[in-house]
Amino acid sequence: MRKKIIAALQIGSHEKGTKETVAKILSYEKDILKSKCDLLVMPEALLGGYPKGSDFGTKIGFRKESGREEYLNYWKESVQIDGPELISLSKLAYRCKTSMVIGIIERANTSLYCTTVFISEKGEIVDKHRKLMPQQFVGKIICHFYEQLCMQKALKYGVPQL
Repeated sequence: MRKKIIAALQIGSHEKGTKETVAKILSYEKDILKSKCDLLVMPEALLGGYPKGSDFGTKIGFRKESGREEYLNYWKESVQIDGPELISLSKLAYRCKTSMVIGIIERANTSLYCTTVFISEKGEIVDKHRKLMPQQFVGKIICHFYEQLCMQKALKYGVPQL
């Protein structure tokens, strides 16, 4: 049985945006080929940008205009499953004969998702997994209350705490 080679391309998003991040990934083609990896794993939210530290100008029941503009820019940098960014990476997977896993901020209509995309060595997008977590400030509040609700139910039914 042949051993499988798994490689990690541990890079961050380019500060200028998604197009530049794709170009950055593509610049590693020779290294990927040289590694002969069967699977290349890339970070969460590598494409589309992860809004570290941003609150999009939001407080409960209020959003500043600057926050709306910031969120619109974030939305514009996100990618679609059938968009040119993932087509480029699918072609890279095919040329390198390696499967890939990459984290993206996916745009589907007006919604954004933190999604993991699975690309086969044949260059086909074979699956995706969406985190079911709101991508805005309100998600923090929803998750806090959901966590509290789950804890109450766990205690009620005698589920041990970890």
